[in-house]
This record gives sequence, structure tokens and C-alpha cells, in this order.
Amino acid sequence: MKFAHHNGLLLSALSGGADSTALLLWLLEKGCRVEAVHCNFHLRGEESDRDEQFCKDLCRRHGIPLHIAHFDTVTFAQMHHQSIETAARNLRYRYFLDLACDLGADGVCVAHNRNDQAETLLMNLVRGAGIHGLTGMKAERTVEWRGRKVSIIRPLLDVSRKEIVQFLNARKQSWVTDSTNLETDATRNKFRLEVIPLLEKINPSAMANIADTCRRLQTVESIYDSQIEQGRRRVLGSSLPDGAGNGSDKTMAEQGLQEIHIGIASLRKETAPEALLFEIASRYGFNGHQVEDVMAHLDGGPGKVWSSATHQLLLDREDIVIAKRNDDRGIRMRIPEEGVYVVGQRGKIRITRQNVDKDFAVARTADAVSLDADSVVFPLTLRTVEKGDRFVPFGMRGSKLVSDFLTDKKLSLLEKRRQLVLCDASDRILWVIGRRPDNRFRITPETKNAYNIAFSKSLMR
Repeated sequence: MKFAHHNGLLLSALSGGADSTALLLWLLEKGCRVEAVHCNFHLRGEESDRDEQFCKDLCRRHGIPLHIAHFDTVTFAQMHHQSIETAARNLRYRYFLDLACDLGADGVCVAHNRNDQAETLLMNLVRGAGIHGLTGMKAERTVEWRGRKVSIIRPLLDVSRKEIVQFLNARKQSWVTDSTNLETDATRNKFRLEVIPLLEKINPSAMANIADTCRRLQTVESIYDSQIEQGRRRVLGSSLPDGAGNGSDKTMAEQGLQEIHIGIASLRKETAPEALLFEIASRYGFNGHQVEDVMAHLDGGPGKVWSSATHQLLLDREDIVIAKRNDDRGIRMRIPEEGVYVVGQRGKIRITRQNVDKDFAVARTADAVSLDADSVVFPLTLRTVEKGDRFVPFGMRGSKLVSDFLTDKKLSLLEKRRQLVLCDASDRILWVIGRRPDNRFRITPETKNAYNIAFSKSLMR
């Protein structure tokens, strides 16, 4: 058993099974400050209560503090649309981390062993996982939780299940068996009870070899991640603002970005363009098959769009654009009079009337305009751009299609779909929001009154 010793308090997850029982006793023998944590998920009736009592008795005999949590796992799973296995895992780790923060513990020890590592790799391999899915579980990783860093530690990751049983038998220590682990209806159990025994018949060292492969792949993973990060910086280019995250672990939302642009020409120059695109796009819910399809259409012309649960990916002229799905794309808001109006999640618009005198100053920022009030007829309408929309861009005499104007500004299709315009009662466009007002409503020497209109993307301003 390998273990980087921690001087502080450690929590040891205790189910009562052989693995977690061995882990707790081993930590005690190592002289660690340890307290046990048991979760009762109430999924197996009397058997769940039997496991809890076993943990109480074990900790009482060894003088170990025991923390117990009870969960209505089925209800939680239904409420959050999760499988029972996923719900139990989420409940368990959330409790572990919360308790570690409350007690000031350095880390939480869990009893995954070499067999669990092999099961994880094989399951991920069958699912079609990428390199990160084939590296298995880490012996130790750090989690940021409630402003603290908590270590998740797996001291038994290099220990086989057979060795764990030998360790317990040598100490005449019993354990409890979860009857559901003996059923083959769960995917992991099928690997545990059918696939792995078959592999061990073919090669008795199969589990050790798979564990060794995981360790080697974890080394490869660090090299891979370093190269992916460098490539990410090259292909995203101007999408990243100055000082915006130096790590691929930051999403566009975390970096304050509405969308990211992946340069197609730059992507083609990369050693493994499809792998790089997958590592970027998968952060936003896109799968490997979609990425393959994107790569296959790079020469097919712009305009094709792919969607994940949360984002859209657009193949544009020179870029691949990823942006959050715009649920209020077809927004249409009636504005009956002056005032402040909240525009869904997009921001707010403020309209005020002002006399034009010697102290009057025309708004000259991108998010504000000043219009001739006597030319504007209420009610106004704030909406997204529609096919055939035309306006007279400020400084010009002739009209122009809004779509052509936006194309000239080199906006992507997704940006065009999000673009808002403000119209008057006759549906004449007063302002292409954030871009250009209509010249017909400009302030002139004859203007007596003006409407100052500002659009803020922040609801707090």
C-alpha cells in the first residue's frame, strides 16, 4: 500500500465492506488521525441498517469517531433525473467534502483498489472514452470546495482485492457484503463478476497489467494536456481576452466570453486537429461523433450548425464558433413609453427624454444613442433581426439590409441571430443595438427634444 502521509485529520469512507474496512484499519496502523464516515442510502432495507450497525460496532471497538448520514436516495434521484448509482455518488461525495470543511480535515480517503481501477478503465474503453477516460482514477487529487482545498485520497489503488482479503483475514477482521454486488444487472457488476474473472483466466496478471497501463497513461495524459493547452491558445487566438485563463479547465462563461472562435486555418496546421477540436468542444457538451462531422464539413461551406444540450457550434467562413444556446433568440418586447425595461436575460434598456439645449451632449458610445424625439412614434418594439429588415445606417442616405450590414461587420451567424433592433410604431428600425442608429432619426440643428436610449447587458447597472 502506497501512501503520502498526511499529518492532519483524515476522513475514511466506511461502508462496512472488505475494502473500506481494510482501509480504516490500515490508516490506524499507519498512525494517522482518522475519523470514519458512513452513508446509509436506504436502498437495501434491513441490509442497509445492518451495514450501519457493523460500522458503529467496528468504530466503537477501535475508539474511532464515526459520522453517519442518512439519505432518501430514490427521491433525490427522481428529483434530479439521475440514476440511483449517480445520485448515491453525488450525495456521498457532497457529504464527504462538506464534512471535511466543517471538521478542517486535510482529505477524504476512499477504498478504491486495483480491481476497481481495472473495472473503470474497461468500462470507459467500452463506452468509447478518450484518453482522459482511459487513465482511470488518480491516487490523489485536490478538490476546491467551499473555499478550501480537500484531497480525495485512494491509498489502496495499487492493492488487489485478494490482498485486501488476506490483510483482513490476518487480523481476524470480518466485513459485510453488499448483496447487490453479487447481481449482474448493473454494468460495473457485469465487469466485476463476468469480464474480469475471464480476463484473469486468460492472464492471471491482467489486473496488475491494466493498473500499470493506467499509471503510464496518466503520465502520457500530462504531456497530452500540455500540448492541447498550447494548441488551444494557438487556435482560439483573439477569442481569448488579455489574461483570460491560462488553463483549458476554464470555460467561456468562466472567462467572461459570449462565444469563442476557433480559427479553421490555424486548426488545420495542428498535428492532431480533430483531437484538439474535441478537447475544446467537449467542454461544452459536444461528443466525438459531432466533432468528426464538423471536421468532415470543413470544406463544405459555412452555415452548418451542431447543438449540444447547452451550446451551439457553427461552421462559419473562417472560424468554428461555439456559443451558448440562445433560448430568447426570437425575443419581441413592446415598449409603451419611456422608462427602464428588463430584456429577459439579455440585459435592460433605458429610455429617457431630454430637452436639446446648450448643455445637451449627443451619446457617442456603442451602447447608447440619442434620437430626435419628435421623429420617434411610440410604442416601440425591441426584437431580434428578421429577414428583410432594412435601415439607413447613420451617416448614409440610402437604406441597407441589416443582414448585409452585419455581414460587413464580420459577425458570425450566431451573432446575427442574437442581434437586437429597436423599432418604432411603424416598425422602422431606430437602432441596431450596439452597432449603429438609423440616420433618419439623428439629432439635427432643428431638434428640440431627444430620446437618450441606453442598452446594458448587465442587469445591475
